[in-house]
Amino acid sequence: RKESSAIVDGSIDAIIGLNLSGQLTSLNFTAERLLSISRGTSIGRDSSEIALLDKLPIDSYINDLKNNKPQIKDERAVEIFAKAYHFAIAVSPVFTEEHQLSGLALIVRDISKEKEADIKVKRLNSELEAKVRKRTHALAHAKDQAVKNSDVKSAFISNISHELKTSLNYVTRTLSILQQEELPEKSQNLLTTTDQSIANLNLLIHDILDLSKIESGQLEFNLIAFNPQTLIERLVETSAVSAFDKGLDVYLDTRNLRCKSASADTLRLAQIVNNLISNAIKFTDQGFVKVSASSEDVNGKQIKLTVCIEDSGVGLDRHSLNSLSKLFNQADNSIEAASIATGVGLSICKQLCQM
Repeated sequence: RKESSAIVDGSIDAIIGLNLSGQLTSLNFTAERLLSISRGTSIGRDSSEIALLDKLPIDSYINDLKNNKPQIKDERAVEIFAKAYHFAIAVSPVFTEEHQLSGLALIVRDISKEKEADIKVKRLNSELEAKVRKRTHALAHAKDQAVKNSDVKSAFISNISHELKTSLNYVTRTLSILQQEELPEKSQNLLTTTDQSIANLNLLIHDILDLSKIESGQLEFNLIAFNPQTLIERLVETSAVSAFDKGLDVYLDTRNLRCKSASADTLRLAQIVNNLISNAIKFTDQGFVKVSASSEDVNGKQIKLTVCIEDSGVGLDRHSLNSLSKLFNQADNSIEAASIATGVGLSICKQLCQM
């Protein structure tokens, strides 16, 4: 009994004993502090006369126990001395040695801090959910606006490109007629320069159209069977003309290109290789341009095609390589001044390789 009494008195929960008439029969030290009473003056008092107990449904607890309810768990928010508290309450029956119900034991725990923390967490969750909903709505609106702007931009680029190409076609035809006339050498040189500028402008228009399709996700690959060696040889032969005009040597190495048949979008593959070869020729004033091609079996069904373009041109430092394939960017402004370029081609090549 002494051990039980010590355990009860040392409990962090308030333990209050009541008889079936609702009168106080015992309480531990925690209950004394909670109820602000002492044992000597409170034993025998009716629960309705004691703060906190007067706010609990003691009669209901007694009736439930009399009806053989083994244990009752309750939770109450009450106000004591103008201060709000939350309590978790467990009600257990007390029996005599003859197993007759003689009273009840209230085990009361102050959970005010836990409740306050729970309320704060719920409030924060509610605020966070509201912010997430607001942000999600904003993102959805931004996405819709971006899609709309992208559609408008794509339509604009398509329309303006069509108008530009139509006008350029008229200029090209006019130049073609003029080139058939007997003109002074200076005029012929001017016509040749103009014709080359129109060809470059046509390429730029095609690049911008491709870029617009890539950004809008409308670019699709058309896979067809082809011979990699034949394709690369044809591309090098075509590009070699402009290289020879600059006095450059052109080398082609396909010794490690063992694949005779593959499937790919040859138009896009040619676009990538052509762009790289053209850049090599453009930025090389003397020396050579070398194209190497090799193939590697990946898993019996796929091959890895590698095309390397090497030249003896001005070259790039490591810092410039990071910005080389960025849109409308030149690795070196001095290079840009020497050779007019937009920086679109390499950006398209990079995006095509990553698709």
